[in-house]
Amino acid sequence: MKQQIIKGKALRRVWNEGDTTRLLADIPLMTSKVEIITPQTAQQMLTKNNNNRPVKWDKVTEYRRIMESGGWKLHQQGIVLDSKDNILTGQNRLWAIVQSNIPVAMYVSRGTPEECAILLDRHAPQSSQDLAYRRTRRKHSPTEASIARASIVAEGGKPTKDAIADVLVNKEHALSVIMREAKGTKKTKALLMILAIVLTLAKDDENLIYMVKRSESMANELIAKTPEIDKCWGRGVAFTMALDMAKQIVVAHMI
Repeated sequence: MKQQIIKGKALRRVWNEGDTTRLLADIPLMTSKVEIITPQTAQQMLTKNNNNRPVKWDKVTEYRRIMESGGWKLHQQGIVLDSKDNILTGQNRLWAIVQSNIPVAMYVSRGTPEECAILLDRHAPQSSQDLAYRRTRRKHSPTEASIARASIVAEGGKPTKDAIADVLVNKEHALSVIMREAKGTKKTKALLMILAIVLTLAKDDENLIYMVKRSESMANELIAKTPEIDKCWGRGVAFTMALDMAKQIVVAHMI
C-alpha cells in the first residue's frame, strides 16, 4: 500500500478510534457512531448538501410517516458524510426528521471520500413483497400485492408500501386460500377488485372459498356495469368508485 503521513484531524480520529492499522496505510479514515439527530441538527447538516441527487420527496414522506408512527428503528443505514461533513447520502432521512420534528437515533459515518458518492445507494429498493417476506418467510406474488393494494383503497386507506406489506402479512392465510382457489382464472383488473372485496368481507375459510369460486362471474358482472373498468385501476376517485361497485356485487352474492 502507498504510505502517507497522517496529521491534524485525521490523526486525532485514528487516535480516538484506536485504529493503528491505518496510520501508515492509504485507507480512508472513516468513523461511524450513533448520534441523536434533532430537527435542528438535521437542518444544520442539510446546509452542507452540495452536489447531491435531487431530493426524493415521496421517500421523505414515507420516512416521515414511519417516524411519526414510532416505527423508526436504529439500523446501520444512516447518514454518510465526507471529510468536510458534506452529505453523500442520507438527505431524505434528514428531511424526514425536519418535517416530522422528531429526534431520531442514527448511525453517522464521517470521512468517506467524496469520489465514493457514485458508489453509494446502488441497491434495489425493497418492494412491499420484500418487506412482507422478511416477516412471513413466504414469497408473495404481484397478484397478492395487487389484491392487498385494492383492499386498502376499498377500506379508505392509503396503499403505501408498508400498508400493503402489512396486509400481505396479516392476511397471509386468506390470500393463500384465494390464490389456491383462483388458480387458472385470468387475473383481470375486475377480478382483482372482486377478490380484494372478498378478502375484506369473508368471515371464514368456508365463506372465502365459496366467494372465490364465484369471483369470475362477479367480475364479469362488474365489467358489464363498468365497461371502462381497466382504466379505473389506481386512478384515484375512479378506482374508489369501481371498488364500491365491486363491493355491492360481492355483498349481493354473499351467503
